[in-house]
Amino acid sequence: MRFTLFGGETEASISKNMQRHLERAEWQQAAEQCSKLIKQFQPDNLGLRLKLAEIYIKAGLRESALAQYQETAEKYVEKDNPAKAISIYLTMLKIDSGLPLVRVKLAELYVKRGEKEEAWKQGMEAIKCLEGRRLFPQVVTTLEIMSKLPFADARKSMQLAEMLQVRNQPEKAIGQFLEAAELFLQNQDPEKARLAYEKVLKIDSANIEAQKGLELAALLIEEKEKEAAKAKLEMIYPQHKLWEDFSEDQLDEILEKLSLPKEKLPPEHLKKHYELGLAYQEMKLLDAAVDEFKLAAQDPTIQLACYQMLKLCYEEKGMAGLAHEYQDKITRLQDNLGHH
Repeated sequence: MRFTLFGGETEASISKNMQRHLERAEWQQAAEQCSKLIKQFQPDNLGLRLKLAEIYIKAGLRESALAQYQETAEKYVEKDNPAKAISIYLTMLKIDSGLPLVRVKLAELYVKRGEKEEAWKQGMEAIKCLEGRRLFPQVVTTLEIMSKLPFADARKSMQLAEMLQVRNQPEKAIGQFLEAAELFLQNQDPEKARLAYEKVLKIDSANIEAQKGLELAALLIEEKEKEAAKAKLEMIYPQHKLWEDFSEDQLDEILEKLSLPKEKLPPEHLKKHYELGLAYQEMKLLDAAVDEFKLAAQDPTIQLACYQMLKLCYEEKGMAGLAHEYQDKITRLQDNLGHH
């Protein structure tokens, strides 16, 4: 049996007094005895600390309960028991949902456990709470903490960068934009990487890393477009036939034309689509040829030629009705041209 120097109280006597007060629902007195028991005899008894927090709640001492929960959760973190710490922090949020510091702690713990979406949710809730209280310096601090967590998610890095930029933190925003760009490149998404680099250069036009990154992204985008064109061509014309029937130069030319943008095409691009249509028609890839001729027909200088080729394609496909429609268009167009 252990004794103290204060009134001769023993661990057993304090525990007995606490139990008696609990049985009588004398919560404040029970809390006092429980606190005394922890301080004098059982400072490392985390279960007893949680018991004290529960007694504080019953005694109506909400702030004391939250402080005790917080201290106990931190001790569980020190003991490498994040699951228990998370449980305690969640209990605290049930008592008071507006505890941004608790949500930041949760975010850190969830990331360590690989629960990144839950971590993100808690971090964003913390920021929302701080902004609601107009605690803007704390918002920036929380954003900094979130930006250092290993989310390894390009979209999250992009969002954090934009939030930092809005809050007049240009240097920190640049760091996040660059991180987002790198992650986008790793994810084979050079278009979004380019957007991130462009945002950096809007903040700092002399940023060397962004300048070089933008050049790399542009090259990757070009290569990606080329690959997409190649895939399209191989889909409509089997790969083994490509290399049998065409030279490498011819294939490169076809791929280049397939890579052209499809919206708001300038006349020179429309003419290239007409040429590609001719190539397809010669290869008897009639559906592909029809698509190209229809696209090229936007250019009035070659519209008649496109209609004539479309009529021919539909005749070869055995689609007399459509062939007749294009003959009518040819006739009307020739009549119009004859009147000018």
